[in-house]
Amino acid sequence: MKTIHLKTDKEIHLIGMLNVPNESDIESLEQFRFTIAYTMFVSQDNNESIEELSIAQNISYQKINHFLSYYVDHAMWYDVNGQDMIDKHLTQCRNLLLITPIVNVTYLGNCLFKKFNTLCKPNVYVDGVSILDHSTGLSYVYRTDEPDAEIEILPDSKEWPGEFSIYDTPWWERDSISAYDYSCKSQEELDNIKFQIEEGEIEHEDWKIIEDEVIKQLSNDPNFNQENGKVIKFDFKKANNPKKVD
Repeated sequence: MKTIHLKTDKEIHLIGMLNVPNESDIESLEQFRFTIAYTMFVSQDNNESIEELSIAQNISYQKINHFLSYYVDHAMWYDVNGQDMIDKHLTQCRNLLLITPIVNVTYLGNCLFKKFNTLCKPNVYVDGVSILDHSTGLSYVYRTDEPDAEIEILPDSKEWPGEFSIYDTPWWERDSISAYDYSCKSQEELDNIKFQIEEGEIEHEDWKIIEDEVIKQLSNDPNFNQENGKVIKFDFKKANNPKKVD
């Protein structure tokens, strides 16, 4: 098996929100500054061409960075116990929402590790994620030789986020822009919300733009057919204005 590795990082800011225990009021807000780094490798195990692998690597790389830049950075970060707090205080807020089982770096790292691999194209894997917490100077590192393996610390679709979830799988298992999940209070509410959601079109539109742009740029590159991989620089703002989703 042949592999091609790359490493990159991205600084993000999150606003952590904790609710008063067993209530829907806000207990505290905390500003977090993290540097998210990850390592990615491409596996050439089925005689794929260098061109095919380069396209897959570039698309995966752009999807992950786009997800961090536009749907994680500056999001309101809360846990499943804070859903009523969000409903009470932030229904009209335009900030993006990021939910993890618990508001701590361990769960954030595991969620992002799984999400990154979900966003990757076939033959492309993220085998390491690290989070540097600038407030403490500590780095939290997550590595594995089996990127496709289940992460036991994360709840599965039967547990998360509740009985009347609007999505069939947690956000870290969806190949979409979303870092958000919601559990309705009743089947009637769930049916009404699902009727209004067009998840397939809205949550995957960005990916189509990225894939088209990567293929276009690499196809116009005179060095594309050389026997070495290459990561392109892609300014998503020039291609499209990203949509913010609830």
